[in-house]
Amino acid sequence: MIGVNSVDRCDSSEKSYTDILNENTPPETGFLRMAAGIWKYFASILLAALIVGFDGLGVRADAHEQAAPSGDPILFAGIWAQSGRASDSMEGEIVGAECAVRYLNEHGGVLGRPLVLKVYDSESTEQGARDAAETAVEDGAAVLLGAGWSMLSIPAARVAQSYGVPMISCMSTNPNLTLVGDYIFRICFTDSSQGRVLASFARNGLHLGRAAVLRITGDEYSMYLSQSFIRGFEKLGGQVVLEMEYKEPTHITEAELGRVQEAGPDLVVVAGHDESAFIVTRLQEMGMDAVYMGGDGWDTESFLKKGGNVIGSGYYTTHWDSALDGPLASVFKQYCGTTATTAALSFDALLLAANAIERAGTADPVIMQKALAETREFIGVTGQVDMTRRGDPQKQVVIKRIVDGVPQLVESVLPQDDAHSPEEGMPQDAREQKSAK
Repeated sequence: MIGVNSVDRCDSSEKSYTDILNENTPPETGFLRMAAGIWKYFASILLAALIVGFDGLGVRADAHEQAAPSGDPILFAGIWAQSGRASDSMEGEIVGAECAVRYLNEHGGVLGRPLVLKVYDSESTEQGARDAAETAVEDGAAVLLGAGWSMLSIPAARVAQSYGVPMISCMSTNPNLTLVGDYIFRICFTDSSQGRVLASFARNGLHLGRAAVLRITGDEYSMYLSQSFIRGFEKLGGQVVLEMEYKEPTHITEAELGRVQEAGPDLVVVAGHDESAFIVTRLQEMGMDAVYMGGDGWDTESFLKKGGNVIGSGYYTTHWDSALDGPLASVFKQYCGTTATTAALSFDALLLAANAIERAGTADPVIMQKALAETREFIGVTGQVDMTRRGDPQKQVVIKRIVDGVPQLVESVLPQDDAHSPEEGMPQDAREQKSAK
């Protein structure tokens, strides 16, 4: 359980966070409101405007005048795998959330109350995610964060919806997640967005025309990402020459990989998680002459450790890059000591939850849910969040290239609104509305 001054895995920078805020913020401006308006503030400077309309939310920029939080703590529950096959890719999310709690507690908490973060282990299974969410709700959590992979987030979301407790997913991109109900939100884009961006980049940016698509059997993230890519790629005139499923990358035979080579693609899309690195490196070793692509499942330290660091050339979509130096990016890097995208997303998710509580004036879940649904122009590390009626943000998609094992920023794309995309699953009025406590 993480409380005031109890997080020791994130290092503060030599230059205090308060100093950074004071350089860019009028006196008595609250950080959470600043996050929603700081870009407008910088724009007003460029236009020589004299009035900046920030409202304080109880967190002062001057730490010396900031009272320590007191009263009953507000419990934030992180549903993340600390054991099992998903645990490696969850480490960044835990780090980002811990750093955000540490920052907020050192700057007055939320509504003057301290925040406490407790991580509940999903054990990398759907049942484990359900059990973890149930326990978190029983412990009185004001909000659930997580649960990493979409296959784990959806069962946790069903629990949160059934009890009427808000949940914010940091990295779950499956379009059906927020269709669970009106208490479910996310801070990241969806697979429909990143799949279309990948397809457009492959066709219009790289001028590739023949794609082989590999996906994980029974994995909803992999299925939605691959389907979205295929629809977009074929719509733009591309040809999918092979679709292949796999269960465990280490069990893929040479003959199966040979099928990929025989299909003659100029593009191989591996719509998986960090295990994708193993497949790509094996295809490289076979002399496969093609461009390799993946989704945000590639953007983890564990992907690089599992072979991504030896990929000669490949591309993937993700949520942020440290080169996109927005007003909060340097703050995040200095305060948390990392540039991991997973950490940046969970940092943003926790700040969004705290921002909603401040706007609601209470941690009551019903009022907090309304505040989350009304989120507009919230500026986080990973960009601006304008929450749609589905609980999804309209947000940038970042394309990165791996060159000799090192990821590099290519470009940032703002997709069109997904409101009527067929891959979104069900229409809005079909969302489950189970809010019984």
